[in-house]
Amino acid sequence: MNTHARTSSSPVHELKFPLTAAQAAEIRAWARRELNPDPLAQLDADDCYRTSSLYFDTPQFDVLCRRGSYGRSKYRVRRYGAASELFLERKMKHRDVVRKWRTIIPADSLDHFGHTSWFGRRISARALSPVCEISYRRLARVGVSELGQPIRLTLDDQLQAARTNGLQFVQPGVASPLPRIQAILELKYRQPMPEVFTRLIAEFGLVQNPVSKYRTAAAALGYGAQLTHA
Repeated sequence: MNTHARTSSSPVHELKFPLTAAQAAEIRAWARRELNPDPLAQLDADDCYRTSSLYFDTPQFDVLCRRGSYGRSKYRVRRYGAASELFLERKMKHRDVVRKWRTIIPADSLDHFGHTSWFGRRISARALSPVCEISYRRLARVGVSELGQPIRLTLDDQLQAARTNGLQFVQPGVASPLPRIQAILELKYRQPMPEVFTRLIAEFGLVQNPVSKYRTAAAALGYGAQLTHA
């Protein structure tokens, strides 16, 4: 494992669809038939894995309120299941196009990744600190488009959130469910849209509707009042 190395992803299109629990069950079965398991995921007995992320914001919640340049990027620390490593991430999105930068660090070094890393320098310069943890169960399936490009489908449910003000993940049972979101489907691809996704959208009558886990969690945790003053 090459820890501390910064990597960046190629820009990809990301479409989000909020789902009911019934829709999620049907699409989960469809995805298992049509696509392959993510080979990098550490799957549990349900063919899924738990994802937890610490989200960062300023004391004035500039990221939440999308003020100026704060509206274009999110910074987070992500953990997959009980893995021994964490990911320091910056996610930038413009319309439907997403790009990520990430660095892997050992889980036991979270308290002192320091300002010598690009992530530490960024959050220090932008006065960011952890404000909440969001976790969920994820099904991840992958494939290849007609042009030989990688494609990815993720389906998240059992969403939970908890307040935090430090660089630590909350203990099990502390987080509260986010009842406003039953499930979220995300489709990631490079242009053009692959046929398998076109077929999925048509078969289930899906309608794209941008949904933000962070904004939903912030409202549930009482941070949403900041938006009325944005």
